[in-house]
Amino acid sequence: MTCSTGCWHAYLDRLFIDPDMAEDAWADVADSDPSDPWRRTVEEWLDKELLGWRAGARATS
Repeated sequence: MTCSTGCWHAYLDRLFIDPDMAEDAWADVADSDPSDPWRRTVEEWLDKELLGWRAGARATS
């Protein structure tokens, strides 16, 4: 199987969390009820993959 440059970049994107993508994901759920299942999923994902994200300005605002 061959992989184009786009394929390679997509693979790398799955290995590392892009801070802008994480910020967008949080912005989508930040105003949701804390018991909302999707918000809980995003929080768990960020807790696992982006250590310290809760200390950031976006998480506390």
